Amino acid sequence: MKHQNYKQGHKHSPCRMILSAVLGFTLMPCAAQNETTMPERMKERSKQMQEKMSQHFHRAWSGMRDAMPSRKGSALADASMDLREQSDSYVMRLHLPERDVKLVEASIADGRILKVTAPASGTLGAYEQSVTLEGLIPSAKPEIEKRPDEGLVIIRIAKTPTEKKPAPEAASPPAKELPASTDPWDVRMLEHMRRMGHEMDQMFDENTDQTSHHHGGRHWFHRSSFDSAYDLQDEAEQYVVRVYMPERSMEQVKVSVREQNLIIDAVAEECCQMENGSMMMQHMSHYSQSISLPGPVNANRVETERKKDMLLIRVPKIKAPAPPEKKASGE
Repeated sequence: MKHQNYKQGHKHSPCRMILSAVLGFTLMPCAAQNETTMPERMKERSKQMQEKMSQHFHRAWSGMRDAMPSRKGSALADASMDLREQSDSYVMRLHLPERDVKLVEASIADGRILKVTAPASGTLGAYEQSVTLEGLIPSAKPEIEKRPDEGLVIIRIAKTPTEKKPAPEAASPPAKELPASTDPWDVRMLEHMRRMGHEMDQMFDENTDQTSHHHGGRHWFHRSSFDSAYDLQDEAEQYVVRVYMPERSMEQVKVSVREQNLIIDAVAEECCQMENGSMMMQHMSHYSQSISLPGPVNANRVETERKKDMLLIRVPKIKAPAPPEKKASGE
């Protein structure tokens, strides 16, 4: 489960949860990129690094559920996302277990909003999320790789090359510190996301160190990321949704219900992080997630509990009226 300028809220730090990076063939540089500016050796290293990160992302999520403690209720749906930014592109990785990823579609709206959707299938409701990405190349189109056997989708979009900027001396005050969840499931989930993010950061940094002696090495291996994940459970009287967004300010996240869709909306944020001994600006973009609920719900009684790095949302069901009793003949 670092950077973020999307509708799904993202971030640039060593963390990520259930619910990032660059593709080539899937992972090869976009056509809009100037091929002569990047040595062939460096492009091959980038391709290998991105494939390694994709495999790690898949293994980490596919094996995570078996190691988690049991919970009340039955699991209905879950999804995990990791988004990373290089100087010339954004890369999003999605883990969508039990869903036919061949039906997943990606598009760009208003020149800056990446929309990812999948239709309802079987017991799974429709899937929809969007992230606002700054600096996309005009008319950029997402390159999408689908791996049905792994439940994995990798999306890459070209952007205008940029460099990280030092943080201003007067940084914004830290967000309100919320209490951490003590539920074993939540603790394990967030630990898993942070560990996975840290390991992917290490892969990225090791590759950067190997190529930094090349001209432009730091330009091509520029990183930042944002992670998120959600889990939907069906309990007797309600649906319970856990949304994990490590290092995101949960106070800024809005929760609403429209018909049978739970909407998670995180506004863009700016903060600072340490990098090589210096404070660097980190932009976490606007992120939005739509979670399809299986049945009718009472939108006026939704309860949202905000914890550090996560939301616990309870949505009461609306019971269908009991059928009228048949009168006995002769009455």
